[in-house]
Amino acid sequence: MERSTSHSPGAPLPVLAPLLHPLSLLALTLLALNDHVFKVAYPGWLTGKLSDFAGLVFFPLVLEFLLRSRRASVLVTALGFLLVKGTAWGCAAWNAAFSGFYQLFHPTHSAVLVQDPTDLVALVALAIPLLLIPERP
Repeated sequence: MERSTSHSPGAPLPVLAPLLHPLSLLALTLLALNDHVFKVAYPGWLTGKLSDFAGLVFFPLVLEFLLRSRRASVLVTALGFLLVKGTAWGCAAWNAAFSGFYQLFHPTHSAVLVQDPTDLVALVALAIPLLLIPERP
């Protein structure tokens, strides 16, 4: 049986469904609030971990648009996070690449990622996009 490619007018496109799922919207909201409000008001261990958990829920859903596979996007996200947070050279490479990009939008600010192997605990958050958010049709 063939899949229908049409959708109701006014309804979100089916490919956006994972990004518009309540859990992914919650993760995106938490990530934005944490990075722009909570980290400034309450710097510390908890706000650092919140960003990691929220980012690991949301990022694979964005990456899925390129890879066309939820499992592949979760795997690539996990490997990238492991390299960046678990190795000195991965963290340095990320900072070199990202700092130039960040400067395009915020020339007077810097954003430096800190290598912290304790952040790897956040990898459990990948269970949310893998198991709880339905894949796109």
